[in-house]
Amino acid sequence: MSRTILNRLILVILAALVPCAILVAWAALTLQPGLPSGAQTSLDRYRLYRTRPGEDLEVRAAVRAWYPSEFTPGMSGGTYGDGTYFDVQHVYDAVDDGPASLTAAAARGSRSGSRPLPYPPTDAWCVVLAPSGAQSTRVVVLALHEDTWVAAWIVHELAEAPGTAEFAAGMERLGCATP
Repeated sequence: MSRTILNRLILVILAALVPCAILVAWAALTLQPGLPSGAQTSLDRYRLYRTRPGEDLEVRAAVRAWYPSEFTPGMSGGTYGDGTYFDVQHVYDAVDDGPASLTAAAARGSRSGSRPLPYPPTDAWCVVLAPSGAQSTRVVVLALHEDTWVAAWIVHELAEAPGTAEFAAGMERLGCATP
């Protein structure tokens, strides 16, 4: 009798451990720390184009926004992206073999196929950047804008400067711990 109970207990424990092990393995493979790869690529391009010669724009912190749906067009001061599908204010001129230039949207004229950025974004990260060795910082928001066909990570410079009450309120609304 006790052997039957022990065997059943072992089966119950194994039945509970196998799904837990699968869940842990899935989490380890899919929940990578840091920015998603598309967001990291977009941030790297932004840093390349916003850095002065001989200077590096370091990432001091990157925090996922808990409420990306609270990010509104009024919070964005300037938008940076490749401009191939969604319309942005500053377009990275694509050059595969090295650094390219950044072109203001007004200078490039209208692009066929460009669509307005859909709001709200589906994901967002607040990123603190600073020139190497400098104390001054700037905060940008990396936002994933999607429509039915395309998703793109866009870098938004903020309309409000860090240190202002409006900036703090915006960060709180997004759910970004003040970086």
